[in-house]
Amino acid sequence: MFDRNKFILQFGNLAGWPFLIAKELRKRGIPSKNIIRWYSDVHDLKRDLPFDEVISKPNSNIFFKAKEILSFMYRIAEECSIIHYHGTNILFRETHHLFEGPLFRKSKIAMIITFGGGDARFYKISNQLNQYFYRNNNFFHDLRIKMRYKSWSKNIKFCATSEEMFPHAEPYFDKVYIFRQPIDLKRIEASIPNNEKEKPII
Repeated sequence: MFDRNKFILQFGNLAGWPFLIAKELRKRGIPSKNIIRWYSDVHDLKRDLPFDEVISKPNSNIFFKAKEILSFMYRIAEECSIIHYHGTNILFRETHHLFEGPLFRKSKIAMIITFGGGDARFYKISNQLNQYFYRNNNFFHDLRIKMRYKSWSKNIKFCATSEEMFPHAEPYFDKVYIFRQPIDLKRIEASIPNNEKEKPII
């Protein structure tokens, strides 16, 4: 049951989605925070994605990071009502079932996970369903994704993802919900087409 004295954790920085969700929940009077391990972006991108808190600094040594992460997990076990994972979990994705999942399940914390795509996409399924998919089948990649699903689904019973990801996730969870990218409509300005031009620019 949802406890208003505790907060909903939006964990991860999946394209800025977790921060937008946490921010909107707070606007509606529901305590929520977007927390990440430490800030890093994908390859050479520099998007400066927003977040509320970090567990550790990216340049800290590995032993300090491990200590910070364990301390954080035990704190979360006391302070959270729901954990919404976004494309990842706190420890290694393939080992969620060994410690992290049981810890939060024992604390009666509801868990749900959301995927963006590459974090949980089987190449084989994508090639079967999408003629425009651009990756060749890769047994080892798909095996790693299967290990993630098996690990996550031992303690996480619900998944929220896009229509494209539904056939990838559906066999592993009790319920898969369709979830679309959150958008702050106030940041999008209307651009009215010019009547003098025959071909509108989209």
